[in-house]
Amino acid sequence: MIKLRTMKLRELPLAVSSSFSFTSKACSLSSELRSSQSLHPRAKTLEVLRLLIKDSDIFPNTPENAGNSQRHREAARAIVSDGDNKIVLLFVKKYNYHKLPGGGLEKNEDIKTALKREMLEEIGSEIEVDKEIGEIIEFRNEHNLIQTSYIYCAKLKGEKGEPDFTEEEIADGFEIVWLTLDEAIKTLENDRTDNYQGKFVLIRDLTALKAFKEKK
Repeated sequence: MIKLRTMKLRELPLAVSSSFSFTSKACSLSSELRSSQSLHPRAKTLEVLRLLIKDSDIFPNTPENAGNSQRHREAARAIVSDGDNKIVLLFVKKYNYHKLPGGGLEKNEDIKTALKREMLEEIGSEIEVDKEIGEIIEFRNEHNLIQTSYIYCAKLKGEKGEPDFTEEEIADGFEIVWLTLDEAIKTLENDRTDNYQGKFVLIRDLTALKAFKEKK
């Protein structure tokens, strides 16, 4: 089977919002994603997951951003399993939502190196990176941002440690939570947040968790 590859952010055209799309049909933030075990209706799952999320998927009738001045960001995220078949989530207490650990790639950093660094920082543990789950692109108008998240599954390596949260993460009330995969999916389905970024995160990470479950 041919493995489709997303264009990397550095390769995206300037008018990216109008010229680049994974969509096969329009779709709002869907109660389907929260109420069922199915993937997001627009998610493409050949060998790996592909999904594009835009403001109009969350906020109906939102005008499209032409993308000419949007900044581009690449990030690495992981679904990390321990020896008890539980996976780790970060609870953002201030805004009442859960998310996968991970963060932005540093200059000239490859994805797997970024994953290992981010896991040490956010969950305090070393990991063994496994297979790719997929790529999810977020077009966030409010942040003037196009973000591509490269999502992998990974296994905990050694003992669970203590995170090294940033001051901002501490202020946001970050907490580590270990749950079974089904519990993690249910938790994100039940999360409700008024936070703009959190709404994107919930679609992104819930889709990734469901794709991971389908591959198990």
